[in-house]
Amino acid sequence: MALARPPLSFAAFVDERDRCRDKSYVSSFYPLRDGYFCNTNRMWDRVSQELATATAVHPSYRRSAISAVLALRMAGSPRESERPGRSGAGAIMKHALKKKSSFRAYMRTMPFTGRRTYRAVVNKGKLSEMVPRIAKRLAKRSESKTLTRLHNRVLRYFGDATGGRRLEFHSLQIACDLYSLALVSVRDASDCPLSTGSKRGMRHVRRWEDSEATVASLAARIGRPAHTIQTSLCEYDKYVRWYNGEAIRRR
Repeated sequence: MALARPPLSFAAFVDERDRCRDKSYVSSFYPLRDGYFCNTNRMWDRVSQELATATAVHPSYRRSAISAVLALRMAGSPRESERPGRSGAGAIMKHALKKKSSFRAYMRTMPFTGRRTYRAVVNKGKLSEMVPRIAKRLAKRSESKTLTRLHNRVLRYFGDATGGRRLEFHSLQIACDLYSLALVSVRDASDCPLSTGSKRGMRHVRRWEDSEATVASLAARIGRPAHTIQTSLCEYDKYVRWYNGEAIRRR
């Protein structure tokens, strides 16, 4: 059955979701008002903010910061509040700054997260072996031509890990983190690869608004970075599915 078009266009949805950050604003669209959707800007999310704080270190510790990003995302993006002192970006970065053997020992016992999309995709033993090696390879190049190329590099380096579609999603989060946190610069950030949910969101936009829409064209029209458009398309798909009667979970 064809999905019905919801009242909010993609651009209007992004604007309305952003307005909901103001606690005094009461949206007439209750799923947005009651926090059923992620922030449109990844750097407004709690885990991303924790990661930004934890990795704001001297440039000489760049490889350690990259290691922390890899470990956090592949472990399922655990929050610091889940296991204070043991879980989250701050704890991971603290251990990433230690000797490699100590960091590996920590990763073999670190708390993982089982939240749906962000569920951990690599077992602890394999992760402890892969992260230092992959961080070293990523740290050798301080620049990537595009976000897509950076994503493909991360995905290729984790290529012998399990996880299927979730591995692609986690690798995309890592690529966006590396760029957002200035750990790897991107020459042309006008485009961004799409996750499964983002692809569905893009299909809605092309069906109802602009048949030739791209991440780059939406970024230019709405005035948001490409990686924010990627995140927002995924959330827009949730909004469309909610409007058509599908149950969604509160974040």
